[in-house]
Amino acid sequence: MMNLVYSQYLFDDFGEHLCFAQKLGLTFVFYDLYSELCKVKGVSLSRAAESMGLSRTSVVKWKAGSVPTGATLNKIAAYFGVSTDYLLGNEQKNKGSGN
Repeated sequence: MMNLVYSQYLFDDFGEHLCFAQKLGLTFVFYDLYSELCKVKGVSLSRAAESMGLSRTSVVKWKAGSVPTGATLNKIAAYFGVSTDYLLGNEQKNKGSGN
């Protein structure tokens, strides 16, 4: 059975939350990171998706555990000014907009 990390944060800083979850061997859920980035940017999850030319249905899929790939991942990285590695949970902290 897979353990998933949902958007009920244990820490004020999302990076600390992600690091803690990884130490516990929990599966990374893209939705948590997307939600946090929207919160920081001051935009709703649906509004951010629409601004990137994505459907609101995408957000529902991410909440269910799906992870965007390819062009969609690049759009999201560009919109938030982060790297694709950061979006995939491969970086603990935002290290700029390089992909």
